[in-house]
Amino acid sequence: MIGRPGLVAWEPPLLKIGVLCGKGTYIRSLARDIGAALGCGAHLAELRRTAVGQFRIEEAVPLAELERRSQQNEQLPLLPPERAVADWVRVDLDDREAQRVRNGQAIALRQASGERARAHGPDGSLLALLERDGAVFKPVKVFDWSQG
Repeated sequence: MIGRPGLVAWEPPLLKIGVLCGKGTYIRSLARDIGAALGCGAHLAELRRTAVGQFRIEEAVPLAELERRSQQNEQLPLLPPERAVADWVRVDLDDREAQRVRNGQAIALRQASGERARAHGPDGSLLALLERDGAVFKPVKVFDWSQG
C-alpha cells in the first residue's frame, strides 16, 4: 500500500519524494517504476524511514545523546513500555488474576476482545502482554519491574 506520495525536492538529476506506505512495500521497486514511467530509468540513492506505526523520527533521540547521558549517569529519555502497545486492548487485573499471569497461567477475560491485550496489575503498571488462546488469554511476556 502506498499513500500520499509527494514531491519533496527536485535537484536534477535527483528527485526526492515522500510516501506513506505499509509494511512490505518495496520502495526500491517504486523508484525503478517511476524511472520506467518516465522512460529514463531510476534507482534509489537514499532511503530514510521517518515513522514506524505511531513513532515519529522527530521523537527519536540521537545515539550520541543516549551515549553521553549514559556515560554521565543521567536519566535516559525512554518512553514508557505501554506506549509500544497503546493500540492493544487494556485490561485491568485484580490481585488473583495478576498472580496467575505472573505465574504464566492463562486467564479468562470477559472484557477483552480481539487477539491481544495488555494487562495492567492492581497498581496500574503494565504487567504482561497477552494473546488469545481459544477462550482464554495466555501471557506471552510478563514484566518484573521490581528489578528496576
